Amino acid sequence: MEHLHTHHGDIKRSIGAILISEGRLTPEAAERIVRKQHERDALFGEVGIELGLITRQDVEFAIARQYDYSVLTPGQSPISTQVVAAYEPHGFQAEGLRALRTQLLWRWLETQPISKTLAIVSASSGEGRSHLAANLAVVFSQLGHRTVLVDADLRKPGLHDLFGFSNRSGLSTILQGRTESELIKPVDQLSNLHLLPSGPTPPNPQ
Repeated sequence: MEHLHTHHGDIKRSIGAILISEGRLTPEAAERIVRKQHERDALFGEVGIELGLITRQDVEFAIARQYDYSVLTPGQSPISTQVVAAYEPHGFQAEGLRALRTQLLWRWLETQPISKTLAIVSASSGEGRSHLAANLAVVFSQLGHRTVLVDADLRKPGLHDLFGFSNRSGLSTILQGRTESELIKPVDQLSNLHLLPSGPTPPNPQ
């Protein structure tokens, strides 16, 4: 079982403003994109790419800045590439995760203006529970929600491996009545995301 705990954040500047401030787009080119965008009722990024004024990499860079998150590069982070939402935030898998996130926002998170906790469970191991929990936590954090991912699988924990952490302490440490500082660890390179590992496997995991 894994848990997500999330809290609202803020949306950032427009894609055009970000690219101009970073020197990737001139104000004149941005105006040209906006004019064509209004004619076609299309997305700024799509129009800019079609006109050849910006690249898809520019759009991904701006979206990452817009929501204050990083796009990771394979081989340059201890985070596993199985966390696809961090490495390919605009790929088809991340798109599916965002669709799930949207449904959760509408049907669960937005129902009350308070923080919520979501448990992700499965009947048996090997069904992708940790993969889903890790990636869903990332897409919530990318939206600006302060998110804590808790590994509550005390038999076969795996979230610490996905994010490149030690599992010397964590949830089992707390449940055994021993408290240590900084048990909830910030995930470097991924803003708004923290992890509470499972901790050492206890003799009575149930």
